[in-house]
Amino acid sequence: MALRRLTVACCAAMCLGLGSCGVLCCLFDLPTASTPTFSVEAGTYSEAIEVEIACETPGAIIRYTTDGSLPTRLSPIHDGQAIRIDNHVAGDNDPDPNDEYEPLQRASMVLRAAAYKEGPCHSEAAEAAYVIDKVDGTYNIAYDEPPPAGGGKHLLDVYQPHGKTGTKVVFFVYGGAWKQGDKNIYMELGNTFAGYYDYTTVIINYQLSAEPWNAVHPTHMIDVAKAFAWVHEHIAEYGGDPNQIYVFGQSAGAHLASLLATDGTYLAAHGLSPADIKAVISMSGAYDLYDLVQTQDNPLGMSPLLAIGYQGICLNAFGAWDQATLDAASPATYAAAGQPPFLIIYAWEDLPGFGQEALNFHEQLSGIEGVTSEIRLLEESDIPAEVLELDFTGHGLEIYAINTRDWDSVSTQVVVEFVEGH
Repeated sequence: MALRRLTVACCAAMCLGLGSCGVLCCLFDLPTASTPTFSVEAGTYSEAIEVEIACETPGAIIRYTTDGSLPTRLSPIHDGQAIRIDNHVAGDNDPDPNDEYEPLQRASMVLRAAAYKEGPCHSEAAEAAYVIDKVDGTYNIAYDEPPPAGGGKHLLDVYQPHGKTGTKVVFFVYGGAWKQGDKNIYMELGNTFAGYYDYTTVIINYQLSAEPWNAVHPTHMIDVAKAFAWVHEHIAEYGGDPNQIYVFGQSAGAHLASLLATDGTYLAAHGLSPADIKAVISMSGAYDLYDLVQTQDNPLGMSPLLAIGYQGICLNAFGAWDQATLDAASPATYAAAGQPPFLIIYAWEDLPGFGQEALNFHEQLSGIEGVTSEIRLLEESDIPAEVLELDFTGHGLEIYAINTRDWDSVSTQVVVEFVEGH
C-alpha cells in the first residue's frame, strides 16, 4: 500500500509537472487518454490558419498552451473552437541587437496540448510549431572563409518569398562610413522586399575599417565581390533568378555598390563582370571621393572643417586621402559605356556634400552614350511620421523608411518602381 500511495502521489505530481506517467497509470489500471492531434501540420504558412485540436478518448478534457510551455491542469481548456494563428512573427527577432554575431531568430506560435481523463493521469503532450510568414529567412550563410580577425563579416542572410521561385534579387550593401554596420540591423528591409514585393533579398556583411578587422580598401570591395559571386552561383537554390540581381547600397554601401558596377576588376576575379548586375540602386553614396576631402576651393561647396572630417574618414577606410588613392577607389573614375543602369537617390537633409555628389555623378553618367541614369531626391514629406521621430538626418531616415510597417513608403516605392522598370 505504501508503494501504491507513493506511486499515485508521484503520478499526480508528474501530471502537474507534465511528466509521463502512462506506464504507471497502466500498471495501476488508472484511466489514460490518447494524445491530442492537430488539424493542421506544423510548418510555415503565408496566410492565417485555423487549427483544431481533437482527442479520440471520449470525455477527455484537452488543455493547451500557445507559447510552447507544457500544458498542466491549470492551463486553458480547449472549448472546441479552432485556434486562429496569424501575425505571430515578431517584427524584431534579433535576440541581442548589441551582439552582431548573435543569430537572428524567427518567432512563432507553438501549440502544445495534453488530454486529461478522470484520475491523476494524462496523455503525452502533442506539439506543433507554426510560423505565419510570407518570408523564409536563411541566416548566417558563409560566402567566404572567416576573416583572420574572426567575427561574422563573411556571412550573409537570404530573405526568400515563401513559395516563390524565379524572383528578382535585391543584393543589399549597408553603410556606416566603412567602419560600422551589420546585416542584422536590416532585417526589416529584407522582410519588406521579400514579403511585400516578392524579391529574394540578400543582405551581406563585409569587413569594416574598425576593430578587430581594421580593413583598408580594397578589402571591403573584395568582400562585396565575393558575396556577389556567391549569390550569382547559389541564389537559384533560394528561389532567386541569378540573371536578375539588383545591387542596392546606402551611404558607404552605395559607394561599394557603385564601384562594383563600374570597376570591373573586382567581379572579373570571379569570372563575372558588371554586365551580371541587372541594375544599381545607389542611395546617398560617395562617387568622387577626392571631392569630399579638398579644403581649398572645395568643389562641393563644403567648409574646410567639413573636408577635414572627411579626410579622417578616408584615411581610416582607404589608407590615405591623396588624390591618387581616392581616385582609384572612386566610381566616377571608372564610369563608362556598358555599365548597368543606375538609380541615384539622395535625401533632403543628407550628409554635407552628398547631395552634390549625387547630382555630379548623375550628370556624368547621363553624358555617357548608352548609360541610363535616374536621380531622385527624397523630401522630408516622403518619410513616414514614425520614422521621422527617430530624429536622425535624412541620410539615415531614408533607409529606415524601408520597413514592414511602412511597407509602401516613398523610399520603398522609389526602389521598387526602378526594379520593376528594369
